[in-house]
Amino acid sequence: MTIVVGSVAIAEAYVRRNVTPNDVFDVQRTQFHDGGHAVAAFGDSRINSGITRSRDIANFAVPGDAPLTVLGKFATYTRDNPQARIILQAAPQQFSTQRMNSDQSNLLAEFLDPHPQPLHILRPHLRRFFMQFVRTAANNPSALFETIEPIAAAPSVEPPTFADLPHNIRRIEARQRIQHHTPVSSFASSETAQIWQRTLRDAVARGVDVCLVTMPVSAAYRKTASTNPTFAATRNFYRGLAADIGVPYIDMWDAWPDNILVNSDHIHETAAADVTQSVIRQCFGQTFAIDPS
Repeated sequence: MTIVVGSVAIAEAYVRRNVTPNDVFDVQRTQFHDGGHAVAAFGDSRINSGITRSRDIANFAVPGDAPLTVLGKFATYTRDNPQARIILQAAPQQFSTQRMNSDQSNLLAEFLDPHPQPLHILRPHLRRFFMQFVRTAANNPSALFETIEPIAAAPSVEPPTFADLPHNIRRIEARQRIQHHTPVSSFASSETAQIWQRTLRDAVARGVDVCLVTMPVSAAYRKTASTNPTFAATRNFYRGLAADIGVPYIDMWDAWPDNILVNSDHIHETAAADVTQSVIRQCFGQTFAIDPS
């Protein structure tokens, strides 16, 4: 028993020292439950990289968030913060098999819980680090007690834009990304589509000011996607849903050049502020100072 308790204590200390201090999940959850933001954005990695966080703008998008996770955060936040203006990502890839079949219920429950599990190693989003601890303990126990020296900051080098890459590299990357993003042909009759409609109708009935946004992708991505009609069909689904319930839909699928992208379908950090202002202006008819907090 003593060995078990001791092992748990060491694992907890390991996670708290090496993981928790830089845990974005906990930072976002705290901001989520504090609330009070003028604008809040929800989506996956495209919103995460494309909408700049600031004093007035909260961004609760996490790379890989599945549709039910996005909608669960959106529904809860708008019930607690009815005054907020909402940017809600309308993404074709949310109807892909990978995203619709992704069970993130434990992660969502953890995010929505204002009182997280005190033992960090039992938190769903940190369990993978517990397994990392177990592997390290088995292979190199002494490493658990080593002090991790901070890495000196490298000279600031601006990453190239997607437009700077050779044409064949852009084409290959876009094809690789599309493989995981292609919507299923039956998406419109899926339970996910029905939840989308119910969640949006409920929010609008409660007076939520919501704007659906499809983020920009590259020319190579669009060209590859054009060979599968479900990409256009999902955007038409969002467009029709927005018109039906009376909210704006901003489709930026082909609205920006490749030089604002860092890869085939994500906004470059140097362009995020401009894209953010454009989204807010088109959605809500105003702008906010991009003053990172």
